[in-house]
Amino acid sequence: MRPLVLLFLCSCYVPGPLAPNTDRLGRPVRIHDGFGFRCSGVLVEDELVLTAYHCLFADMAVEGLDVESFGQPWSGVDAALVAVPGLHGRLAERATEPVSREAELLLFGFGRTHGESLDIRQGSIESFWNDQIYVDAPAFPGDSGGPVFVDEKLVGIVRAKTVDEGTAVIQTLPLTSTW
Repeated sequence: MRPLVLLFLCSCYVPGPLAPNTDRLGRPVRIHDGFGFRCSGVLVEDELVLTAYHCLFADMAVEGLDVESFGQPWSGVDAALVAVPGLHGRLAERATEPVSREAELLLFGFGRTHGESLDIRQGSIESFWNDQIYVDAPAFPGDSGGPVFVDEKLVGIVRAKTVDEGTAVIQTLPLTSTW
């Protein structure tokens, strides 16, 4: 059972078909507030989107599909699950093993295009720090919450970018908890 602590409203836009060989990875979504495009996210269950917790604010307005946030950061990390009534599509499959240092990651996000189209970047791991991975791929404002995959499995979401913008900071997902 998910405790409802705070309620946030925004809208999610589900893009059309993805680039070849990526449509099986899960459905990325754009998250909007009353001012326009805000962040990225991914459908992890029917009517349930995973995004970065820092993307959610109480002043979000309703446009399009209503989104309800389930309170505090999910499992104590910068991630949030939001309920999106009526949203269905391809679900991201979560990794069950830790990410290896040699892994190549695929980062998805709408930030580089300011919400216009999905951007996919590939990167290698530079370093690990606690529950974060530093990847040699750029991240842009609006990529936050975008899914990150290794071998077609969801391993985390984009959390931030470094000051030089050449490195993305990935929030890894706990392997033991459920959505």
